[in-house]
Amino acid sequence: NCSLGLYSTGGASVCSLCPLGTFTNFEGTSECRSCTAALASLDLFTTTTLGASNTSFCVCPAGTYRSGLSCTSCPEGMTCPAGSDISSRDTLPRVNVGYMTIPDEPLTVYKCELEQHCPGGDPGSCDTLRDPESVACALCVDGAYEDGEECMLCEGGGSVAPFIIVGLLGVSAVAA
Repeated sequence: NCSLGLYSTGGASVCSLCPLGTFTNFEGTSECRSCTAALASLDLFTTTTLGASNTSFCVCPAGTYRSGLSCTSCPEGMTCPAGSDISSRDTLPRVNVGYMTIPDEPLTVYKCELEQHCPGGDPGSCDTLRDPESVACALCVDGAYEDGEECMLCEGGGSVAPFIIVGLLGVSAVAA
């Protein structure tokens, strides 16, 4: 009697693993079910391992990501390994080097003017001291300034407001 994820044909005593793209969630079965048919989808779902035992193993193939019961083509500037899915941050498509996405919009891809500003990886990944909320990692984070092609941390960390107030008081004192 074959266990979950295994099948035997014609009453054979040897059990085989369900092939890729199929599963069986019953013991003693003579065939595996297609992921696509089980999910009642027009998209071609697959599995990443042999011997899948239920529909949770059914994923979109590489080059696509899952959105509900559909597999959608991977956006330009992203890589979608098999199993990419927008329902979880852990399975989101990966951003390629030279591109970025804003964390709240992980599938809206921006091409960066300077590739080194955008290391790729998780949504919102930017080079050191670059603002992940700015489109294409174009701006420096608060407390940093643009110096050529990189962001540098401001020295001192203090506010310039006291100097402006003192300067204005000095100007008004001289004018009086």
